[in-house]
Amino acid sequence: MKRNFSLIATLALVLSCSFNSFGFGRVGHATVAKIAENHLTPAAKANIEKYIDGKSITEVASWMDQVRKQDAYKHTDGWHTAKIAKDGEVKDIKVVAGLNGEIAKLENGAYKNLSDSAVAVGIKLIVHMAGDMHCPSHSKFENHSQSFSFKINGEEYAFHKFFDSGFMGLSRKGWTFNDYAKYLDVLAPEAIKEVQKGSVKDWAVKNASVIEPLYEPLHQGAEFNGLDAENRIAYFSAIAERQMQLAGYRLAGILNGIFDN
Repeated sequence: MKRNFSLIATLALVLSCSFNSFGFGRVGHATVAKIAENHLTPAAKANIEKYIDGKSITEVASWMDQVRKQDAYKHTDGWHTAKIAKDGEVKDIKVVAGLNGEIAKLENGAYKNLSDSAVAVGIKLIVHMAGDMHCPSHSKFENHSQSFSFKINGEEYAFHKFFDSGFMGLSRKGWTFNDYAKYLDVLAPEAIKEVQKGSVKDWAVKNASVIEPLYEPLHQGAEFNGLDAENRIAYFSAIAERQMQLAGYRLAGILNGIFDN
């Protein structure tokens, strides 16, 4: 028994670390989902929950990370990022293509012709990819490597992991996804409509224009201390949090468009 308990505890720790190493981490993805859920129409919310066993979309927001290495879902492993060319064009649009593909399978009532399990998978993929495509470390630029680390008050951070979830531990330590959603879900209805305009690819291009400037202060060997560190943390976190906010509103638009008949 003791050996089995130890094995289970070890696996739980490994899985926990794995889930937090992709996208916005579990808290970030649940935040995106919660903001979206706040703006689902009653019809869309009821339809969605019918397919995901009555759960909230916040509960399935990290599912895509959990299954990415399973044989049935290995084809989705590259759907977490967008690659941006030097001229700013979205070059390798795996996350855009993946998201558009799942939307196409379900929209215009097409989901009614699919099995319940297929619809559930589509919902889970859409919820996760909407978050991933807005995450600063998931826009990969041809002219910027993410293979570097920097220091804040002597603590070393890898670029990718910092913008996946590391910034949360520095800016708003201990916050839950409900805390983040309450803080970020503040736009007026007209502003939300503006955010939701455009195509998935349009959003990816806009994301790139906001995210690329992060590489100017951040590079191998960069160090920030004291007041400068506080200001940098505030700046980096504000960008990442704004991206979560945008992702939540846009996800709501996608899901309402599909499931509000």
